[in-house]
Amino acid sequence: MIDFISKLKIEKYEFLHLDENLKIRNFNVEYEKYIIFPGSFNPLHEGHIELLLCGMFVSQKKPVFEISISNVSKPDLNTNELKERILQFKGLYEILITDEPTFFEKSRLFKGADFLIGGDTFMRLFDMNFYPDINSKNKISDNLKKLNENGTRFIIGGRNVDGEFVDINSLEIPNDLEDMFVGIPQDVFDSNISSNKIRKQMKDN
Repeated sequence: MIDFISKLKIEKYEFLHLDENLKIRNFNVEYEKYIIFPGSFNPLHEGHIELLLCGMFVSQKKPVFEISISNVSKPDLNTNELKERILQFKGLYEILITDEPTFFEKSRLFKGADFLIGGDTFMRLFDMNFYPDINSKNKISDNLKKLNENGTRFIIGGRNVDGEFVDINSLEIPNDLEDMFVGIPQDVFDSNISSNKIRKQMKDN
């Protein structure tokens, strides 16, 4: 398999877009026609697929998953870890590989795309703890407006976080940003499945 990390870090590709056969197809892709599902996918599970199908229904766009080798709150992926996660998608879905842990750079790379996120990630978009260089909620809104200018939308699926169901209604969105956020109705998607639970079950077994 191609050393995708070297391509990103040494050959300085901004991102890699792989088709279902894991072949690179970086060119002539219209990202405004895509809904992008970012995550670590450790592992990919049926909850992810269910959320994706609901997101596709709401956005009416075609799907692509995205894995970043760097993450705001987790260690960077090494070559073997990235390979294992990519192989999960072979024969199933297209996948993007980036080195962009934040939506600000993802939005720049994939202008006009929708991003599919869970309620927990939606809350973090407005949480100052995830913005070390920002000291006010007004500045967070200013940054989100830049994403809005790129045509970015977020499709949000609710999920249970620490015993509480978190969805688009769990946070008051500024009026001038409301069009950026689209909620998947709870009766359409309400998944208790998580990668953490699956990893724990695998470890226990």
